[in-house]
Amino acid sequence: LSGFGTLQSLDLSNSLVTDTGLGHLKELAALRTLANCKRVSNTGLAHLTELKHLRFLDLHGCRRLTDSGVTQLRYLRTLRYL
Repeated sequence: LSGFGTLQSLDLSNSLVTDTGLGHLKELAALRTLANCKRVSNTGLAHLTELKHLRFLDLHGCRRLTDSGVTQLRYLRTLRYL
């Protein structure tokens, strides 16, 4: 993913990206929008805290998340839309 460092929007619809895959997104330093991470659990959300410019996060359909996982989003200071 290092070649996509300026990527600002990523839609994971119909992908097989899991928690492990989200760990690699930290290389996308400019990422502002992330949508449709349906295979994500609390562990995957922890990886997202490294996305310092993330403004929009779509968790619709993420049935593997719990309240304790969602509380990790407090570290996303630029997050405006959930």
